[in-house]
Amino acid sequence: MNKIGLTFVAGFLLGLALDTSAGSPVLVDKKTVKYLGNLSSNPYDPDSTSNPYGRYGSEYSQDSINNPYGQYGSPYSQDKCE
Repeated sequence: MNKIGLTFVAGFLLGLALDTSAGSPVLVDKKTVKYLGNLSSNPYDPDSTSNPYGRYGSEYSQDSINNPYGQYGSPYSQDKCE
């Protein structure tokens, strides 16, 4: 393989490696496989558990781990995330 071809292949592989960056981890209930948001610290991400106004971060949402009276946020719930 010549030098130009080797440079092209190396650049292509580097581009693939940089393009497959990992996103935020997601939270899923093991029993029901229900999506409970992503664990991003971004308060503006609509799916983040850190968004106080979003479905998965609000303390009033039934799908939020931040709701102390909800299925997933209550310390007494049998379905809490472990």
